[in-house]
Order: sequence, then C-alpha cells, then structure tokens
Amino acid sequence: MRNVLNKQHAQLKILATTDLHAHVTNYDYYRDEVLADFGLIGLADVIQDIRKNYPNTLLVDNGDFLQGNPIGNYLRDYSLEKMHPIVRIMNELKYDVGTLGNHEFDFGIEFLEKMIGDIQYPIINANIVDDHSQPWIQPYVILEKEILLDSGKQQILKIGVIGALPPQVTMWNHKVFADYAKDHSELYVEDIIETMTSTIPKMKAEGADLIIVLAHSGFSTRPYELGAENVIQFLAEVEDIDAIVAGHAHSTFPDDEHHFDLPIVMAGSFGQYLGILDFELEYCDQKWRVIESSALLIENQQRDQFQSPLFQLIKPAHELTKDRMNAPIGGNETLFSSALSLIQDDACTQLVADAQLWYGQQLLQELNQSEYLNLPLLSAVPAFKVGGRKNAPYDFTWIEKGVFTFKNVADLYPFNNQLALIKVTGKELKEWLECANSIYYQIEENDEEQYLINWHSHRGYNRDVIKGGLKYQVDARNPRRYNGDCILVNSESERIHHLTYQDQTIADDAEFILATNQYRAYSGKFPGSGEDKVITLSADEIPAIIELYLQHMAQEYGVIKVVAENNWSLALGKANNVIYETSPTQKDLAYIVENNTKVTFSGLYDAQKFALYKIRSSIL
Repeated sequence: MRNVLNKQHAQLKILATTDLHAHVTNYDYYRDEVLADFGLIGLADVIQDIRKNYPNTLLVDNGDFLQGNPIGNYLRDYSLEKMHPIVRIMNELKYDVGTLGNHEFDFGIEFLEKMIGDIQYPIINANIVDDHSQPWIQPYVILEKEILLDSGKQQILKIGVIGALPPQVTMWNHKVFADYAKDHSELYVEDIIETMTSTIPKMKAEGADLIIVLAHSGFSTRPYELGAENVIQFLAEVEDIDAIVAGHAHSTFPDDEHHFDLPIVMAGSFGQYLGILDFELEYCDQKWRVIESSALLIENQQRDQFQSPLFQLIKPAHELTKDRMNAPIGGNETLFSSALSLIQDDACTQLVADAQLWYGQQLLQELNQSEYLNLPLLSAVPAFKVGGRKNAPYDFTWIEKGVFTFKNVADLYPFNNQLALIKVTGKELKEWLECANSIYYQIEENDEEQYLINWHSHRGYNRDVIKGGLKYQVDARNPRRYNGDCILVNSESERIHHLTYQDQTIADDAEFILATNQYRAYSGKFPGSGEDKVITLSADEIPAIIELYLQHMAQEYGVIKVVAENNWSLALGKANNVIYETSPTQKDLAYIVENNTKVTFSGLYDAQKFALYKIRSSIL
C-alpha cells in the first residue's frame, strides 16, 4: 500500500526571455533617446525579486539574443576583443541555460563559437548536427536543482532542458553555413518534432524528472510538414514534455486563441516581457509529479535603467554605439517617415529599393552571364518598421532633413541581411505581390467603421513593395488570395490589378531578376522563391549596401535626395470609415497632414497607444 504520508510539495518557477535581439537597455539608438519599456536590464529587478521570494527558480533564454540592435550589430569587433554587451549582462544575471535562435548565425559561425565561449551557462541545441549526425553543441542539459520543499527540507529535482531552432536557418544563412563547411564539418538542421521525439526518451532514461523545451519557434496555421518553421502546437503533443518556452515570432503567449494541456510561454521580444512557468510539484516515494502548472507574462515597466549597476558594465559599449550611429554620411534633403508605409508609397522603401537596384546591377555585371544581363531588374523591399506586431507604437522610421548618419541607415533597414538575386516569371511576380498584400482585411463598401490592417495573422515585414519600373494597384475590396503564411486560400480572388512593367502588361511567362533579402529568397514561402531560384548572393549586407549607395549619391549629386515614385496604390472603393493604426508622435501627425489629405486623425489612440486615422477615399 502506497505511503501517502511521504507526500511533500514544492513550488517551481522557470523565468524565460526570448528574442532579446541585443536590447540590453531601453535606449533607442535610432532616435537617441529612452523610448519605451523594453531592455533586459529593465527585467533585472523583477528577476531578482522573484528569486528572493521563490528560492526554486530557474532563468532560461530562448535564443535570438546576439543580433538585431545597434549595440549588437555595430560592435562585432568589440565583442570579439572583450565581451558582447548582452552576454555580459546575461552572465551577470546568472542564467541557468539558454538556446540558440536563427539570428545567432547572422555574423558567422566562428563569431558565434566565440560568443558561446564567453557565456558562463550552458548553451544547448539538439537539432543542429554535423555530417556524422552528431550534435554540433550540447543538445540538452539535466540540471540537478536542490528544491526547497514546503516542509523546509530539500530534495534534488532533475530538470531536463532541451533546445531547437527552425531548420530554415541553413537557407536563411546559406553563405554562413557554406563558408563554415569549407574548413569544418558541414552542418545540418533536423526537424524539430523528430528531434524531440527521438531525444526526450534519452533524457527520461537519464533520470530527468521534468522536461522543458526551449523551442525557438512559433505557432502556425499551416498543417504540419517535415522541417516546418513554426511547430509549437505540434510540439505540445509530444509525449513527456512538461512545458514549452516558445519564441521566434515576437508574439506573446498565453493568449485567447490557443489552449493546451501543458504550459507554454512566449515573452514577445526585446525584453518587453518576462515569461513565467509555474509548477506545483509533489514528491512522493522518491518520485516527482506535476500537480498543477501554468504560464503567465510580466510586463517590463522599468524605464530608468541607466541607474542600474548593471548598466555600468556595458556603458563603454553603449557610448561607442552612440558615437558610431551618429557619424555622418552626407547632407540630406529628404524627410523619411514610415507612418504611411502600409497605405502609400514613401521615401523609406524607395531608398532601400534604389540601393538594391544599384548594387544588384553590379552583381549582374560581375556574373557576366548573358541570360541574366538582358533581363529587367526589379527590387522587393519589406516595410520593416510599421509598429512591430501591433505591439510597438514607436517602432517607425523617422529621419529628419539635414545630415544623414549611420543610425539613419539602421532605422531604414535594421537587419543584417544579405542581398539575393532570384529569377522569377511574370506570374510569380504577381503572386508574390498577392501574398505580400494579404495584410489588409477585406474592405466592405459602406459607412461602417472597419479596420484596414490584419495585425493578428499578418506581419509588416512580409509586406513587400516591388520597384524598378513596375506599377500596380492593390484592391482591398477583394478577399485575400493568400493567408499570413502565404498559403493560397482564395484561388478565385485577385487583389493585384493593372500590373505593368514600363507601362506594358506583363505576360505570365515574362522573365525578371528580383533583388530581395536572403531570407525571402531562400525560404520558398513567397511564390517564385526557393534555393533553386537564387542566382547570386552579395558579400555585403544590405545596411552596408545602403551606406555605399548613399555615399555614391552624396559624391555624385552633392546631397542625398529621395523621391517616392508612387508606383502602387491602394483601392478601397466607397468605404468611408476605414481605420488605419500608425505612429502616435506629433512629428508623424504633422507629416501625415502634409503628405496625405485623404487620411485624417480621429483624435483617438487605442490600448496599445497607436494613433487611429480615418481613411476617406476610394484610392489612396
């Protein structure tokens, strides 16, 4: 008969960060000011308070921590010589374990290996293997944690933690992996679900009482397929997993849409939130059992982060970053704002498109292959800074007239992507635009209030404009042809009309060269993309390409001046009360008033602090 008197209970908290992207503090290097409630240092007090009040606490990170912010992007040499600022703070906060995200590979694998060497806690990943199918780094850890029981006694709990990232990283960072393979073993990234299914039993066999998965992956509307990028809902069905830390998508979870039998947490991005997994545990007859578990988020509310002792550890790096970002490139006669980027053409996308076309021509000349030289070159550019995932009301580009600096380049293009040239047909080009413009809700032609942007299932960074002689209209009155994952959902619907190249109708079998970033090129997500479509890849990253183009422009014309070509328009028909959410700043209000008479400010802001504008026009 089981001895129930042996039952004892304990509380366990697992604190989780994800997608920090080198946001050590809440300083906005693009604007030279403290802007919002994000940054890892802003979570430090919360972490320490929880540790003080709950002795059974672990701190974990879910990847994408090295790259994505100027202090991470522009201090690579500094980080090699000293210590990366985000690594220094994470070491100081005494993380227990962390995993890798796809962006950890952006600066090369040798760079990443140096960073891992500086990290004072285990970095794990189970689905990256070498050409002998051996794990590239430690696949998992089993942490033996002394747990304080409610009785006051202590008991060892073996917590197994395993990490994984999207297999697409080898496509997104194709050159990085290819360069590494020249002098090392070739690396492969295996399916997340298969990796967990095969590895977790080993962890249980080694005595893990609790299994926590650090999955740098999000949710998806796609059915499961081998090698899928976002698999959280499928991962939740894998046997013996007790909790999941999700990420990659920069979203927050728990939410009202998904419900699972185990706790899952996704803490947004940039340190905006701290994720918490709560466990009530029972210890009986030398075995642990989960009685109850849950997940929640705590918002980062610490604005005064520069008074923290932690800041002093990275102050030199902070000052170096500010100096680098404020270095001048040339005089500027253009006001850049992305506040209207989703409803009309603007100088932000125009400049990036022009830089990609300028550099792309050079790449084609270097290839010197006649089959490509005679094809029209086009340029696809996403709208990067348009409010995040409807969670960042101040994440908009703003560049004043006067002097163009390096911080302005980073404001226009915040990611260190490479430029890829791919070959597409006229039909693929149209379908590419259909997918990109699925971000809009279907607009009804009436006087009822209706929102334009489908933030819930679509991302601004997937909404490309294509330039280089192309013209087209987007008719939002029609149903979307693709969903947010670029899956065809309405084959009879078309939003892209009047598509022309140099004012001539484009045939389905017409051929073009399209300049885009390597993520888009290799993904296979957009129609016409995929590894087999790639012609060449730039050695320079796109921010560097923009810098080179600006220097060329300043030398050639004496000043930087960009004029949007207005090659696309948005049709809304007779809808008279369409709501557009955008930047809440007074600067952008003045910009919108001056640059679009068809949009008026309602005087209202939503719960996320976005300004609400009303569109009253058939065609923007």
